[in-house]
Amino acid sequence: MKVIVVDDEPIIRMDLKEILKELGYEVVGEASAVKEMLSLIDDVVPDVVLMDINLSDGNALTVAKDVAKRAALVVITAYANKEFIEMAKDAGVVGYLVKPFGKEDVYTAVEIAVHSYRKLKVTEERLRNRKLIERAKGIIMQKLSISESKAYRYLQKLSMDSGKSMKSIAEEIIDRYG
Repeated sequence: MKVIVVDDEPIIRMDLKEILKELGYEVVGEASAVKEMLSLIDDVVPDVVLMDINLSDGNALTVAKDVAKRAALVVITAYANKEFIEMAKDAGVVGYLVKPFGKEDVYTAVEIAVHSYRKLKVTEERLRNRKLIERAKGIIMQKLSISESKAYRYLQKLSMDSGKSMKSIAEEIIDRYG
């Protein structure tokens, strides 16, 4: 698993890198500021980002939503109040690591965050596929003047006959008629 460590304190970055390496993770980069982190994420495409909230160039929660779209995001902070936790949740944070932390804390935060992030991405993908299929089904219903259940069975048959996924068939129908 590829990890980026983001903290403006060099000693914290060093400690985290050491812990992560001991746990078997690959530290693919480190940053001390928001801009540096965003550039690094684009370059190395990490699985998880461990990010301190208060960085030298601002509050990292302002970019957390963007980061959380691209990797599992674990925030590192000394704050554990309810308001801050709610802000982190709203920003897409899937892991929370409170300073001071130990090896077990890091392991738990990373593993839970990555698991949650992957589940979320699978759910989002299924929802996108379902929307495509529903849209294609509507087109079929309109073009062939058939019921919803018949349109769905028609999509299933096209999928089975062609050996393609229903998502692929739906995309083809939408591209052609939608």
